[in-house]
Amino acid sequence: MTDTGKISEAIGRKIMMLRRRKGLTLSELARSAGVSKSTLSEIESGNVNPTINTLWAIARALGVSFGELVEPLQEICTEDVCVQLLKRELNVELYLMHIRRKVTYVSSPHPEGARERIIVLRGRLLCGPLDEPRLVEVGSSTMFSADRTHIYATFDEDCTCLVLITYSHTFARPNTVITLETLDHEAITSKLEETAAQVQLGLPSYHIVIIGPEEQVKRAANDYMRNRYRPMVKIVSIERDSHTCSIFLFHRDPFKDLSWVKSDLAEVSECMRKCVSLLKDVAYSTVNRDSLVKLAERNDSALGLLASEYLAFLGEPVVPAYVKKMYEYLINIVDNNLTIKSSSSFETYIDARLYTLFEPLHPGYVRQMIPVAYHIARLLRSSKMLNVLDIGCGPCHHVKLMLELLPHEHVRKLNIVCIDKASSLVNYAKMIMKEYDNVNIICDDFLRYECSYKFDIILCVGASHHIDTWKFLARCSKLISEDGVLIIADEFIPAFNDWRSRMRAAILHHLAYVVDSLVELSTEDLSEVEKKLVTLVKTCCIDTLHEILSNNFEKGLSHFLKHYRELEEIIPKISLRKLTNLAVSFYLFSYLELTALRLGLAYVEERKTTLHNFIRLAEKAGFKLVETCRVYPTYGHGGTHVIVLRRE
Repeated sequence: MTDTGKISEAIGRKIMMLRRRKGLTLSELARSAGVSKSTLSEIESGNVNPTINTLWAIARALGVSFGELVEPLQEICTEDVCVQLLKRELNVELYLMHIRRKVTYVSSPHPEGARERIIVLRGRLLCGPLDEPRLVEVGSSTMFSADRTHIYATFDEDCTCLVLITYSHTFARPNTVITLETLDHEAITSKLEETAAQVQLGLPSYHIVIIGPEEQVKRAANDYMRNRYRPMVKIVSIERDSHTCSIFLFHRDPFKDLSWVKSDLAEVSECMRKCVSLLKDVAYSTVNRDSLVKLAERNDSALGLLASEYLAFLGEPVVPAYVKKMYEYLINIVDNNLTIKSSSSFETYIDARLYTLFEPLHPGYVRQMIPVAYHIARLLRSSKMLNVLDIGCGPCHHVKLMLELLPHEHVRKLNIVCIDKASSLVNYAKMIMKEYDNVNIICDDFLRYECSYKFDIILCVGASHHIDTWKFLARCSKLISEDGVLIIADEFIPAFNDWRSRMRAAILHHLAYVVDSLVELSTEDLSEVEKKLVTLVKTCCIDTLHEILSNNFEKGLSHFLKHYRELEEIIPKISLRKLTNLAVSFYLFSYLELTALRLGLAYVEERKTTLHNFIRLAEKAGFKLVETCRVYPTYGHGGTHVIVLRRE
């Protein structure tokens, strides 16, 4: 058994080392962990033997696993519970736990996504979440989500069990910054390859700083970036100055899970089938890059947008033909000046011109329309005529794409009404949709909208979070027919418990979209203000995300607000009609996403909630859940979801 004094000293030293490495003060760590500053000071000094729950809280506040915190000791014991670390790998830890008889031990929630498997070796154990614990006999096992409060309770005898904890990738290990001097080019390349492999295996991110003479720095960065593609890894580089280059590696693979794709595509269009085929190709096989480039450059349908999205994920920007066509069509109509001049509440915060031109570059934009079109096509089997109400706050790109994905013979029979509260966006929508006679676009306040008949389908793509959720669902309930279907395609943030965790969830959620939009551009051909835009968007995103994932919340938030203010200053200086390279549009979209994040942090016009809360409110409003799928993952359980509900 480890001596208590040695435990206290070793734990104190480890906590102090991790705190200083992350640049946290005693007060900052104490506040994050929910302990007093004096108690934390005593723990670091080795004068107090902390409880296991306190160690869990400190580990979570530091952004490390419990095993990493106690690894030097191997064993932590209190009066009733003894925990011995047996093995620790990237995101898995194995413990041997002894619990005395007639003891009930309540454990605080572990990091989001953590799961525990308990194997009882001796005695009996009641364990699991507070609301549904299970009795495990000797020789048996159970598994449960450990990111909520859970218990371990023994009976008339001591209990010994194995505890296997699996962490999500986000909390697998803290992010690491390594500095490489450009002395040995091969050694640097080897180190870069090694870190890429670790990120591919699950590290949330890695930050590599290359320092040296300008030519060597550029050579090392360019050689690595030339072969930068790794499955499940997004790689972005920034030249900080002539002698320093930062390379960031993020664990991201938004094309990995296609479990939501339906096999029954007989009732949908050829465009839909091609989109699904392309998705499967990029997820399950090696894709011909040349064919993707041709698709993106020449196909101005949903298929070209999908190809461009995947190329952007790989860091190879190809502005899709759809966006080029829209840019050429609208650029002489929209105002050149990007300074916002509108009395509309939506356009007070979001520039309608940027939104109209570059909204289709949003990661997952086409993918969300695939299940939407699929479910509408299923309803068309039983009806020759459907009344459809579309609730939107954008220029109707999603309606145009939906009509592409539906079978042509049914398109003429759809009656779509698009309601919008932003006047400029409505005008742009009318221009975009002018070829469709059956689309009637109305500018109105949805919460006051009335109609003489009920709708068979109400569709809302990317707009539900701009309206109070309960009021939105209540109005939908009044406008939809009995047995009618409500289809929501929107963004939902990961679960949160309080104001701080909600802000963290919102930051991780929005920045995931920005990470997948960061493409590598040659800055030689860009104007000075465009170069500044590219550098600022990259810096704002990856510096903020790196700090947040390292559990330095205040520092990450400070990074974001500082860089965003700088972005607001240069945006009006960009000439929309005279973009040097149209690929800059990826960064203009990223600015829109960062604006959405800024609004989300202030609760202005952005009321993003969790998927669970939205469905719970929908059921109270009289809807029954038919199906839900996540078509684009961000962090935790957040991302772009499609929800299908039926009016009971």
